[in-house]
Amino acid sequence: MKSGHVRSGDIRDFKSIIEREKAAVGLFLTLEEPTDPMEKEAALAGFYQPEFFKGHNFPKLQILTIEALLQGHRPELPRFAPSATFKQAPRKSREKEGQGKLW
Repeated sequence: MKSGHVRSGDIRDFKSIIEREKAAVGLFLTLEEPTDPMEKEAALAGFYQPEFFKGHNFPKLQILTIEALLQGHRPELPRFAPSATFKQAPRKSREKEGQGKLW
């Protein structure tokens, strides 16, 4: 999510994060409309083709404005994906934290 003045350098930085984290797709949310250089930079990220949707390509880096979201636009993602597609946060044990007493 980026507010304020956004530029193509922000997209390049985000593209690096997507690559470093080995993410299938990244969604860049912004308050402002993307510029042509931003859209060109996003297009350079290429496409994601899930193994279970042969022949379907999804933009690897997508730019979406908050206004577009409020109007009902959605990112281009596979509609049905196996659970192995998405990273899951590790479970945190409550016993280690040692919850205090309330009284």
